[in-house]
Amino acid sequence: MKRKVALEKFKTDCLKVIKYYRSDLDIDMKIVGKKVSAVFFAYECGSHAITLPEFERYPAAGERVRYLFGSADRRHILNETGSTLECESVKVPRSSITSMAQTCTE
Repeated sequence: MKRKVALEKFKTDCLKVIKYYRSDLDIDMKIVGKKVSAVFFAYECGSHAITLPEFERYPAAGERVRYLFGSADRRHILNETGSTLECESVKVPRSSITSMAQTCTE
């Protein structure tokens, strides 16, 4: 029950930021609600959830796996995730990131 209350607070906080394309939030809330590791961004024009796979799901050292339109090793996958997070975080005011992070960890 505690998690459900935290997710509702999270959604309420996001709706304070999102003015357009609010339906994006419903899709992203499904991801956030699955107890997966994810980083979530809310913007004036929608939202974006970036899932972080469990460590066990990354390829073994030196192994390449199908990834997007080609193949990649775990270093490439981690670098891509890091780059995406870096780009997304530039778009969001620090105060928004802090308040949403607090909501997710409650």
